[in-house]
Amino acid sequence: MRRGFSQLFTKQAPNVDVEVIFDDDEKGQILCTNTGGYIDQKLKVSLTPGLHKVRYRIADDYILHPKNPKNTVAISKKPDESISWDSKVLIVSSNQTIGIISDIDDTIMVSQVPFSFVAAFKLLLGNPHKRKVVKGMNELFETIYELWPNAFTIYLSATPWNMYDSSRNFISKFNFPFGPLILQDLGPSANKIFESSKKHKHEYMSKLLEDFPNVKWILIGDNGQHDQQIYRTISKLFPGRILAILIRQLTPLNTLKNDNTSVPNLLAPNGFMLSKQLIETFNEKHFTSILADKSDKT
Repeated sequence: MRRGFSQLFTKQAPNVDVEVIFDDDEKGQILCTNTGGYIDQKLKVSLTPGLHKVRYRIADDYILHPKNPKNTVAISKKPDESISWDSKVLIVSSNQTIGIISDIDDTIMVSQVPFSFVAAFKLLLGNPHKRKVVKGMNELFETIYELWPNAFTIYLSATPWNMYDSSRNFISKFNFPFGPLILQDLGPSANKIFESSKKHKHEYMSKLLEDFPNVKWILIGDNGQHDQQIYRTISKLFPGRILAILIRQLTPLNTLKNDNTSVPNLLAPNGFMLSKQLIETFNEKHFTSILADKSDKT
């Protein structure tokens, strides 16, 4: 069983042409990885709303040699050899006007990030397949989708990109909604080994609100890594665009007081209680039965 640290030792493949093919198309668009080995580009596509299959295929005659110290493309593929992998892409409909942006660590997955030693141990030595879910967070997402059936979810986290597979497996294993993952590069930067998670979340959350101008957002996080402060800042920068802020209280020490904004700020130690508060806040009469069911679990 692979431990956490083994996932951190991945090899980047910069400046490699990759063909991106949607659904069953025979040919796709050629994109090039950046210096970090990522594909970070916007594409124009004609796809119906919903989930679609996407295949990534190495478009040239080279693959990355794992022992090459220069981090360059080094050895040729064998003739007619195909190197590809499949994923999914979510196309958002213009009729979908409610989006969810959720953190991962200590929001839906128990990580104990504020306790540095514990978090480092779990990241480096813990078994990524034995991560635990935060109590009641599945039910919280169920409640949101009962209130807004056409909502969609995006996961924005300071988790390293190297942990993508374990994060995706966790989301699938515990039946959280499928959605794109926006994670963080390990670095190093000029001043810090890890890029500031605060800067990372603020930057990409702003991009999402700009890219989806007709969507109002529900922001879900915890109070272990400045999520509440970031979300409040975003709500002020984009007035009228944030429907609610839901914060799982990992510790009472980092909780901000109510700032009297028009955006509901809901705080609770678990998803059951957040779910109850959410229903009470929006006060929909035909969700009375949902509220009663959630109350039994708190």
